[in-house]
Amino acid sequence: MSAVFVKSFWHNKRIYDPFRLREFKVKPAQSHKPSSLAAATERAFFQCLRKHGTLSRANIAQLTGISKPTTSEAAQRLLVKNVIVRSSTPDTSSKRPAILYKINPFFGCTLAIALEERSSQLQLQDFQGEVLIRKELNYSNSRSKPEFLADLYHSIDTIKAQFDHPLRSIGLSIAAPIHPKSGTVIDLPHPPFPLAQGINLYEMLQRHYQCDVAIDNDVNWATLAENHDRNLNDFMYVYLGRGIGSGLFFEHKLIRGANGLAGEIGYLKNEAGKTLLESDYNHAFYQRAITNQINTQDPALAAIHHALSTLCQLTDPHTIVLGGPLSAIPEITKSTQEHFSQERPNCQVTQSHYSHLGPLIGAAQGAHQLSLSRLNLIDDNSDSFDMGFSSFKNE
Repeated sequence: MSAVFVKSFWHNKRIYDPFRLREFKVKPAQSHKPSSLAAATERAFFQCLRKHGTLSRANIAQLTGISKPTTSEAAQRLLVKNVIVRSSTPDTSSKRPAILYKINPFFGCTLAIALEERSSQLQLQDFQGEVLIRKELNYSNSRSKPEFLADLYHSIDTIKAQFDHPLRSIGLSIAAPIHPKSGTVIDLPHPPFPLAQGINLYEMLQRHYQCDVAIDNDVNWATLAENHDRNLNDFMYVYLGRGIGSGLFFEHKLIRGANGLAGEIGYLKNEAGKTLLESDYNHAFYQRAITNQINTQDPALAAIHHALSTLCQLTDPHTIVLGGPLSAIPEITKSTQEHFSQERPNCQVTQSHYSHLGPLIGAAQGAHQLSLSRLNLIDDNSDSFDMGFSSFKNE
């Protein structure tokens, strides 16, 4: 991410903040509040450590433009909160060795979970955002809802037990649309994840683990991951798995729609009145794809391209990102690129960097953001800040 700066009320200098997309001036009414000043300096201090790693107070003062006394005060407050620690290795680059500071990785951990009908992915991160462990679990297609919930709790408890870090937050990805105002799964016909219907996983996990929870559908999380990784804008992310869906990211914002159903291209209907999920992108197509029995002339691909073209006509993306497990199949990616090179030559079609891990990576980023937001260590008013429906943002 390129360095972006915001103007502050400290000596009219600029403060580094990697989550802002443009410069802004703090409102005069806020600039006279000591609590606002303290919180802003702590955020700037902490974000410097996130970006650059271990630093001295002098380094941070130079990078942020904050005075050395104010930087020292912020360091002391963060040390008391235990979110940063002094490094055991002193700075030897000068005649007078300086104390170095780093984020305390043991302050807590965050957990990302990506749930599908027959599989689960889990990733645990420390407070620095480093991955501690990642697991992928597969299940039978005949589980009952009680078995599904038992498997979920067991997988979380097993991964948590391996590390003695308090759990600060959970980012949950569901292979089903999520209502943006309630965090519940939206009931739709022919859902790719029937087990999730009628279960409020958001409330269950929040209550059971007593931590903040952020929830969104898998495609939205994967879209946010692509934006975070490549700093893309005005793009459409297309997830190709057991189901198909798209994420719309325009003007630096994920578009969810009034009821969380924006981008649900699987429910576009053909002339016969059948949805894409009923007619072409169905179980038979998925089986052909994963068993290498598909070619670029497969009739289902023409229907998929037509649905994508319809959505592109309405949204006019600069880029289309193909993700999900089926995006790794050359015939699917090649035929889609050839189709749009003729129909929309100014629109680039590219593969995701994350393939099938996109939802998990996005949920992990959201969980980490949520833990920092709870501690006021991140600017959650930023245009780029998005973590789905969460307990913290909806208090």
